[in-house]
Amino acid sequence: MELFEIAWATVGVVVPVLIGLGFAMVGYSPPEFTAARWCLLSSAIILGGMSMIWLVNTEQPFAIRATVGLAVGLAVFIGLPESLRWVSARESINSTNKTTKDNGYKMAEEKTPPIIDHSVKSYNQSGGITAHTLNVGPTPRRLSDPPTAELKAQILRELPRDKPITVVAVMGDGEAIQFAQEIHSFMKTNGFNMREPEQAVFTGGAVKGLHRKDESDGSISFIVGTNIP
Repeated sequence: MELFEIAWATVGVVVPVLIGLGFAMVGYSPPEFTAARWCLLSSAIILGGMSMIWLVNTEQPFAIRATVGLAVGLAVFIGLPESLRWVSARESINSTNKTTKDNGYKMAEEKTPPIIDHSVKSYNQSGGITAHTLNVGPTPRRLSDPPTAELKAQILRELPRDKPITVVAVMGDGEAIQFAQEIHSFMKTNGFNMREPEQAVFTGGAVKGLHRKDESDGSISFIVGTNIP
């Protein structure tokens, strides 16, 4: 078997595998979008590089070289960009769906968590509901609800037990305050270093969902935002 035949046979196996892996990784849970892009890009580089070497060195007639070059060009310069666009579209949809389906039941992973206005706080509200609280909106979140299984697993997996943690609810939001109390009790029962729960006002607009904020003193604020869409 000639060298080019061996090379094409190898490419014929490797390229489809990489393409298949690329599309499969988009369907992983969680999806691996970056790895998917690299798989698709690698397949195009291998196919394009092999085709270029073959076109320069082959003794095949022009008609065959032109046909192969056109087919590879379509695959690399049209197929690859469209595939990458598809991956990006799926990533955007996944990001939107993740925000929507979490419905306040998962800590957000973000670089800029909500900013607490430390001049306005209420401490040790053990009763959960204080005067002038607001009780409107969707069905209240409860740690006993099935959707919170992922949240509880995330808390146990990601939050450290050797750092002080304060559960902070949006001041005046009865649902958030009650949910914060449940989270505080759950974490305390599971051996976390818990400070007394707080209520606070946040700058920069309404805070929704759940957030982790690493404070400058080494402690952690577990922020419980509103459940109102």
